[in-house]
Amino acid sequence: MGYYGYYEYVPVSEKREKAKKSLEKLKKTNPDISPIIIEGKSIASKWWGKA
Repeated sequence: MGYYGYYEYVPVSEKREKAKKSLEKLKKTNPDISPIIIEGKSIASKWWGKA
């Protein structure tokens, strides 16, 4: 934990590298696992998901 209860800033590149390493580790135990990659900012595409 960082200064005054705030978390330290971690660059996006470090987060992506950590995610890539953890995905490689998961693929050893479950070879047909695949990540969901979100393009853009929104997750939902239909009106009921956006509501």
